[in-house]
Amino acid sequence: MSDFLLAPAADALLAELGAAGTPLPGAELRRRGAGRGVKPKAFAEALAGLVSAGRIHAWSGKRYALEPESAFVERQILAALAEGRQNVAGLAGRLAPAGVKPAALRKALPALAAAGKLHLAGAGARQLVSREPLPSLARVLLDAAAHLPLTRKELAARAVEQLPWHTPAQANKEIAYLRGTGALREHKAAKLLFAPPGDLEAFVRRVAERAYQRARDEWNAVLGVSAGAQASRVAELILDAILRIEPQKGLLVTMPHLRKSSALQGVSKAQFDEAIFRLAKERRIYISPHPSPAHLTPEERDLLPRDEDGVYYGGLSWRD
Repeated sequence: MSDFLLAPAADALLAELGAAGTPLPGAELRRRGAGRGVKPKAFAEALAGLVSAGRIHAWSGKRYALEPESAFVERQILAALAEGRQNVAGLAGRLAPAGVKPAALRKALPALAAAGKLHLAGAGARQLVSREPLPSLARVLLDAAAHLPLTRKELAARAVEQLPWHTPAQANKEIAYLRGTGALREHKAAKLLFAPPGDLEAFVRRVAERAYQRARDEWNAVLGVSAGAQASRVAELILDAILRIEPQKGLLVTMPHLRKSSALQGVSKAQFDEAIFRLAKERRIYISPHPSPAHLTPEERDLLPRDEDGVYYGGLSWRD
């Protein structure tokens, strides 16, 4: 065995694994020429010798690599999560091209969580994985209710939307508990729940803006102003605002910067979101997802467009 370790074949095998960057089966290593001139039995024995000497590592599925499988899987998981939280199914699909098997992923996640390197919530394929601590159900409910008064149904839906591992029943149970403690209060005439806001003036302004938007939509319908005409007008206002902020193509404009533009005063969130997705669909702008919307405040998240899949978008740029 020691003769093989000193042979050029060993150097070729190590070089092949280094160049691959992903684990390779022994048969693939031979196919690539790392075992050229060595009989299959001798090659298998040589692989075992290299593993025993600590120069390579045996992985599940009879694969080999220069680093331990656990270290590789950890590195791949943490790198993927740098862009934001993901569910286990999505994470498995993302890591598959790198050679991370679902079984290895499932084995690694609890260990990494126990070590404090990531955080888990929920179970099964929809279990969420995040490098940052995930907010509690109570925190999400209170933040949402301090941002804008909502009906019980709206408040529960907001919480489940942000924390999809919880059910509406769980959200309603937590709402009842928070009402019992006085953390959540009710405007009985309007049948709305709210939490004491940090900035009362901003809170009242948001309530007034919502009332104005609803009245405007109602009167637009009465007066026969089509939704298409409204959407086209808002889209042009957005393009004009982008042009003022960043006229050069390819440079990023953040959604909060755009949303706060004086050119868009009076544009509702629903109108803004609809126009942004319309412009993206028409290939007039690029939009990019926000990496970690769960860690934003409700006020910050409210400035970002959100699509039907619950994805928030943090920036945009001109298309060529």
